Amino acid sequence: MRTIPALFVLGENKNPCCTPAPTAITGERRLARPDEVVPGAGETIRLLQERGLPVVIISTSYCQHALSIAARVGVPPERVACTSLPLEEMQSGITEEDRAFILAVQERLLAVPAAAEEEIGRLCDAFFWSDLPRRPAGKLVERVKVVGGARKTAALSRFAAQFGAAPDRVIAVGDSITDFKMLAAVENAGGLGIVFNGNEYALPYGGCGVAAANLRAVLPVVEAFLSGGRPAAERWVKEAVSRPDAGEGPVYHWLSGVQDLEGVLAVHKQFRKLLRGQAAKLG
Repeated sequence: MRTIPALFVLGENKNPCCTPAPTAITGERRLARPDEVVPGAGETIRLLQERGLPVVIISTSYCQHALSIAARVGVPPERVACTSLPLEEMQSGITEEDRAFILAVQERLLAVPAAAEEEIGRLCDAFFWSDLPRRPAGKLVERVKVVGGARKTAALSRFAAQFGAAPDRVIAVGDSITDFKMLAAVENAGGLGIVFNGNEYALPYGGCGVAAANLRAVLPVVEAFLSGGRPAAERWVKEAVSRPDAGEGPVYHWLSGVQDLEGVLAVHKQFRKLLRGQAAKLG
C-alpha cells in the first residue's frame, strides 16, 4: 500500500480557567489535583507512531500541564503546542491581597465536583471576566495567550507543514468548544475531524463521532481513513457495529451532513460523565 504523509492531532483539552491558574499565579507548586490520562491514550499514540504517523498535541492547557501529559503518553515536547504561562513573572508581580483572593477562588473551585461543568463555568466566568480584571493580577493574566480556537488551527497548520501532510491527510481529535475551529478547518480541507466523547460545541463540526471509554476506539476509523481517505472512513463508520448498551462502548456515528445531533449528543454525554466520574479531570 502506498504511504501518503499524514498527521494525527490530539486537541488535548484542559479548561484554562480551572485550578491550574490560581495555584500558578499565587506561586503554589501544585498545579492541580493529580490528573488521569484518558484510558488507552498512551497505547493509541504508540500504535499510531509505530504505524509511522506523526502524533502531535495541540492543547488549551498551560504548558506545565500539557507537557507533563505529553511525556506520559509518549509525545515529545517539540510536538506539543500549548498555552505559555510565565510563572516566575506572575509570582513576583502579585500582591498579597490578590494572592489571598485567588487562593480563596481556588478553594471554591476545588470544592465543586468535576462533572458540574455549568457551576465550574459560572465560577470561572466570574473570576476571569469580572473579578480578576479589576485587580493588579489581572494585568499579568492578560498577557497569557490561550491556545484555543484560531490559535489551535494555526498550530495545526504549522505542524502539517512541518511534517509535509496535505490538509486532506490530517486527522484531528477534539471534544469541546476550544476544538471546534480546528475540527471545522480539518473537515473543510477534506481531512477527518473525530469528535471523541464530545459536547454540543464540538459535535456539529466533526465528520465522525466516537463515544467510548477508551481512546483505542478511534483506531479503526483512523486506519480506514489512512487506507482510503474520507470515503473509506465513512463506509467503515456506517458499517461498524456499535455497542450503545455496553458499559465501555464504543458507539460510532458519521456526523457529516447530519442536522439533528440530539441523539448523538446524549450518547456522548453518557461517556463524558463516565470518564469524568473515574477521574476528576482528564488529560
